[in-house]
Amino acid sequence: MSTNKRQRGRKLQELRRRWFRMYPLCVHCEVKDKITLAQELDHRIPLDFGGLDEEDNLQGLCIECHKVKSAGEASGDAVTLPEWLEPASCQLHIVFGAPGSGKSKHIDQHRAPDDDVIDMDRITVRLTGKPIYQGRTPEVLRRALRTRNAELSALSKADPSRSVWFAVSAPGAHHRAWWVNKLRPTSHVFLDETAATCMARILGDQRRSGFTANHIQSLNTWMAAERANRPIVIKPPKARIGVDGWPV
Repeated sequence: MSTNKRQRGRKLQELRRRWFRMYPLCVHCEVKDKITLAQELDHRIPLDFGGLDEEDNLQGLCIECHKVKSAGEASGDAVTLPEWLEPASCQLHIVFGAPGSGKSKHIDQHRAPDDDVIDMDRITVRLTGKPIYQGRTPEVLRRALRTRNAELSALSKADPSRSVWFAVSAPGAHHRAWWVNKLRPTSHVFLDETAATCMARILGDQRRSGFTANHIQSLNTWMAAERANRPIVIKPPKARIGVDGWPV
């Protein structure tokens, strides 16, 4: 736990007024090419996770983005297959594939400028403020997974005109079928690339420098799971599920 003292009272109110005059927009919405006024002054790295109560660790968020980020920081288990999800009410497009299969490239080539993207890599960048593939500690990945689940949960109440792309590895036909049956997407595609193609992309991606061995191991693990294609078994939740769809 952090020992940093949080600013409060008049000092905090003056800081908020000054910050929102200089930086009036939600930084998470800006990443998605949206313009939304910031209403919450947020710590990029929470104080409870060692962040400092200093201006270099501050950012402005809209209320909805702040709720999603807070969900990602909440205590409790993060699950890869959130059983409480309901079908999306908006236009949802799921892209499946192994590490290095080109999921992000496929989305960027096919999405419209206003389309949203739910992707673990993008979420970790938002949570840490660091370049892609950096800062992926176990704690950050747990928070990112909870954030992803929160964004997926919100799709059941999303505007029908909204268009969202979701990237997920999902090795094995059973695994992919679980996501399709759960979210009922408008479309879904499986990038069925060979291990050699994926490995070449990983080795040729300069952003992965320093993490290549870990990414190749992830690829090998994915390929083994794809060949095994084991049925999905959902374990009972360790905690009660609240009315918002989150374990409590």
